[in-house]
Amino acid sequence: MNDLDLSHELRSIVERSATPVTANEAQLRANTSTSRSADVRTWATWVPRTPVLVGAASLLIVAAVAVTVVGLRGSPNGPTSRIAVTLMASSSDSFPTPPRDEVSSNGSGWALTTKGLEITSNGGASFAIVNTPVPVTTIGDVAVNRSSIVIAGWKDFVPWVQYSSDTGATWATATLPAGSGNAGGVRLVTENGTVVGMLVTDTTSSNFSASEWYATSDGGRTWTHRAAPSGGTVTSSNGNLWLVGGPQSNRLYKSTDAGSSWSKVSIPQAVIADGAALTVPGALSNGDVVLVAVTPSSNSGSTFGLVVYLSSDQGATWNLKASTSYPGLIGPGVTATSVISSNVVWIGTPSGRPRLFRYADGGGLKPTNSVGLYQEGLVSEVSALSGFSAWATVENGACPSGKSSCMEVGSLLATSDGGQTWSQVNLTPASPS
Repeated sequence: MNDLDLSHELRSIVERSATPVTANEAQLRANTSTSRSADVRTWATWVPRTPVLVGAASLLIVAAVAVTVVGLRGSPNGPTSRIAVTLMASSSDSFPTPPRDEVSSNGSGWALTTKGLEITSNGGASFAIVNTPVPVTTIGDVAVNRSSIVIAGWKDFVPWVQYSSDTGATWATATLPAGSGNAGGVRLVTENGTVVGMLVTDTTSSNFSASEWYATSDGGRTWTHRAAPSGGTVTSSNGNLWLVGGPQSNRLYKSTDAGSSWSKVSIPQAVIADGAALTVPGALSNGDVVLVAVTPSSNSGSTFGLVVYLSSDQGATWNLKASTSYPGLIGPGVTATSVISSNVVWIGTPSGRPRLFRYADGGGLKPTNSVGLYQEGLVSEVSALSGFSAWATVENGACPSGKSSCMEVGSLLATSDGGQTWSQVNLTPASPS
């Protein structure tokens, strides 16, 4: 099976699923269903995933070990013998949680690797290992803002949060109000680097669309528990919360009171007609809220659409600002990861040759040069320091010895020239075994 065939098979998982998933999560589900393997990714190389059998609603824990490279397909340099620095993730057998990395405009950033939690204060120029109070494989999400670190996860279907104000030298445990007791995933939500809340995805519904909202007004020390209208993703911008959810990521909700109440937001009729999946990366400096829509490929087509809308009245009306099509096959419910920095919207492609698009208010969608090592894949995470500097996590799937050997592979790359050139982010190197 070649990479293109694998990609098409992975996309078919999305089309058959009622679950609100990103393309990245669809790949994880495809691999989990075929091989029941633990989720391990690499930055800047290809590595096999370690097979682990899973019981229903059980947690897969990835072994924190360095692994030997098995080849660098798609690279002009061919196979390499370099030792990998490996991203780690945990998952249940039916709701995978992909690993994440992030960097903000003040240069604070983080990543989970086989070395542990690695943080940077200079935009990725250098990294340092932070001692965490729990095994790194149990961490579901991280937020770093200079010396402040918040980590979150869940155990026995109950979420937990720990925080440090001295770059991990000491840690404290936050007391969370009682929730549903069905937690199966967590995502911290930040604004200007400060944690403002956490969306906890419940495992009670067949399409994982149920969730709970935890709000904090002191950066993660104390929390309140609120209901949420749907599972999905939450963005905080100018004090407002935007939640994209629903089985196909096509419903939009807003909260103006830190999640105490939510109202449904109308979306453009064209988006509904096209069956598009949505993301809201935030707002521009003038307050205009940005809506990114991904139109699925038609039955006879081999391209998908990327569309940008702006709202100057907090979602009451939307204005079409830019659109483009891109070679690749995706089904309904697949979103494009996006972020705003310095009035520039960075959007990663969820299929085809990995690439980022940049949108600046008043202009169109401008493609950057292709990102990463693969002819076929997706941009699973995007974060930005400015309108010209960004990180992109690029992933692909491979089955070198048939479906039972399927693996996730990927690279973390950075640009400082608006996407004209990309280079690998150098993490703390793994020691040879």
